Amino acid sequence: MNVPAMFRGAVAEFDARVRQIGDHQWQAATPNEDWTVRDLVNHVVGEDLWAPPLFAGATVAEVGDRFGGDVLGSEPKAAWTAASARRSGPPKRTARWTGSSTCRSVTSPAASTPCSCSLTT
Repeated sequence: MNVPAMFRGAVAEFDARVRQIGDHQWQAATPNEDWTVRDLVNHVVGEDLWAPPLFAGATVAEVGDRFGGDVLGSEPKAAWTAASARRSGPPKRTARWTGSSTCRSVTSPAASTPCSCSLTT
């Protein structure tokens, strides 16, 4: 399994989908009826912003909630492009991460449905 190639492929696929979102579609529903398209993209962008400090050695407490809330601002596609560029590949150093661990639980800005995110290496 080539993890870096898989990651690049996943980013490219998500990028292709984000680029197709029309201005009128950001409030459209997703398969999770509590989340809009904007909520979903905001979640992925938040994770892209949140992961690099952790892979660099910061703790969850040190990162805190600095990437909580609306990280898309008025230009969601630009926010996605910037965040995905910062997170250009899987971590080069994974010694801190062994097995599977739930890092945090986030809640959609528009709903109370939590989404737990896990990292497995």
